[in-house]
Amino acid sequence: MVSFPVSQKALTLALDEKPISQSIDPNSVPVNHWNTLTKWLNHASLVSFVSAIICTICFAWVNVERLSTKVPAPIPTQQSVK
Repeated sequence: MVSFPVSQKALTLALDEKPISQSIDPNSVPVNHWNTLTKWLNHASLVSFVSAIICTICFAWVNVERLSTKVPAPIPTQQSVK
């Protein structure tokens, strides 16, 4: 959720800067810290997506194993009226 506003800020700053072809020295172009932050956030989102998939697989695996080893409960019957 944070990555979107940060990437918009990086894009806005990149569009406001003059292109490299117009500058005299390419090393004089200012560093866009928002762009760096966006790259880090994108990597973090990839890591958390992969870890969420792994956790979901582990959760399903554990529950399927428990279900297969668990003795089913008896089916309840209706009580007779006296």
